[in-house]
Amino acid sequence: MAARGVSCIRAALEHDPRGSTDPPAASVAIDVDESNALDALRVDWGAVYELGTDGNGIWWARRRDGRARVNGWGPDGILAAIREDYAARPVVIR
Repeated sequence: MAARGVSCIRAALEHDPRGSTDPPAASVAIDVDESNALDALRVDWGAVYELGTDGNGIWWARRRDGRARVNGWGPDGILAAIREDYAARPVVIR
């Protein structure tokens, strides 16, 4: 019974009255202020990663313990890469 209710709600949420075939999230463009995003990442992760961009959309984070650098596409990509890297090998600074 619960599954039926969820599917009805999901169908209603997925219906696009404009007739668009694009998912709702794909039809919304959001401009990101990259310097603010970089500053926000530095506040959260700057103690253990040196962060930067190459100017072509690739963002990088170099571990402060001397291990490898991770890369990501834009702020969301680098955040995901940092989280994955840190979960696998927490940064230890001595």
